[in-house]
Amino acid sequence: PVSLAYEIEKKSLLNGLRYYFSKTGPVFVIVVILITLWNLLSLILLIAAFFNGKLDLTIRIFFFLLIGYLVFACGPGGYARFKTSIYPFILYLIPLGYEVLRISNTNFKYRVK
Repeated sequence: PVSLAYEIEKKSLLNGLRYYFSKTGPVFVIVVILITLWNLLSLILLIAAFFNGKLDLTIRIFFFLLIGYLVFACGPGGYARFKTSIYPFILYLIPLGYEVLRISNTNFKYRVK
């Protein structure tokens, strides 16, 4: 198979997925699933980090404009060589997002009771 996007475009969504993953090994499928889960978790935590009051608003805006620009500049392929330049920012912001979600979850539990 050439690429997942190519096979989906050529054969439709379900047939393309079935064909692509039938031609690749199970280790590759597991790696793709793990990378997808990491990216989704990172996205959720980055969005939550924007609401963390520990960072100055101008710094938060700068980080998110920089990350947003590079993400959209990479295109739908999301080429890793472009993502490596923003990984330090991502790794810096992820714990701040976790803190926001943890605190809001704790506050939510107490409000419901």
